[in-house]
Parts: sequence; structure tokens; C-alpha cells
Amino acid sequence: MDNLSALSKKRLLTFFQALADPIRLDIFLCLLEEKQRRVTENKYHISKSTLSHHIKVLKNAKLIAVQKEGTTHIYSIHPDFKANRELLFTVLKGREETLYEE
Repeated sequence: MDNLSALSKKRLLTFFQALADPIRLDIFLCLLEEKQRRVTENKYHISKSTLSHHIKVLKNAKLIAVQKEGTTHIYSIHPDFKANRELLFTVLKGREETLYEE
């Protein structure tokens, strides 16, 4: 795991921190399944400002992207997620191999 660059470690940390909240994780997983969708506060029983905060965290982590259609916001998985996904799988695969060696 020491062969990861500081930038890769920072990207992973940002990724995991963004998904550490159950609501953000659910939003992200829904978008993985549905490709794109609206996200409403009603589904999560939270205020608009709280939902906005969760969306901002996911956007800042480059996990989701937003497309505006009039007054509607449509969310999808961020195009940069592919690179993050490959990094994540590489790290997890390396960790799994380490566990089996022990």
C-alpha cells in the first residue's frame, strides 16, 4: 500500500469521507443503478439545506455531476469516477492479497 502516491491517497480519503454518510452513500448507489435522476429531500426526510450539503460533498469529491434542465437538477455519476473506481479496486485488490498472505 506504500506504493500509492500522496495524490492517490488524498483521492481515496476524499472518496471514503464523502461516502461515509448513509444518505450520501444511498444517493451514490442509486445513481450507480439508475444512471441519472432527480434527488429530493422528501425521500430522505431531511431539509433542502441538508440535502444541498450532501450533494455538495458528493460533487466536491467528484462522485456526482449535475445537469440543469430548467429549474430541475438531474444528477449522475461524475465522468471522473471511472479513474477513482479503478484506483479503489486496485487498492482493495492489493489489500485482499495482503490479507490472504498473512
